[in-house]
Amino acid sequence: MKILVPVDGSEYSRAAVEFVASRSTLIGTEPQVELINVQFAVPVRAARVVGKSALSEYYESESDKVLKPALRRLQKAGLSATARYPVGNPGEEISAAAVKDGVDLIVMGAHGHTALGGLLIGWSWFAICSIMFGGRWLHFGAPVETVEQVAQSVPTPAK
Repeated sequence: MKILVPVDGSEYSRAAVEFVASRSTLIGTEPQVELINVQFAVPVRAARVVGKSALSEYYESESDKVLKPALRRLQKAGLSATARYPVGNPGEEISAAAVKDGVDLIVMGAHGHTALGGLLIGWSWFAICSIMFGGRWLHFGAPVETVEQVAQSVPTPAK
């Protein structure tokens, strides 16, 4: 089973990673898990000032902050995973990766780190489905699982 997990460092994307890590009976014995962290493009003028090399280092550094902990969590659960960090619009990049790779399932948090994240539930999910319904969804046909439940610590009962 090919599973795409978009991550942005939010507690909801961490819950999506945890969902995949804890569902070994659901996802099979050797799933192909890929994490994707979409980096918003730096404005063109700023990109020209800092240069291509510094910009590449910036994107890699920012994505590592999100991808490395998620990869460690999946490895701890016995899953091998790959990761990538395209630059662009999250909805478009996630949708394109899902279609290109022929994934069977997208597991993502219901909210994320966007300006509208607190106002609109599942903004990236909405963008992904809008793009897929715009001609690619029916061809693609994989379900999108959104994870809203964020793990909370359970207090120990007093004795």
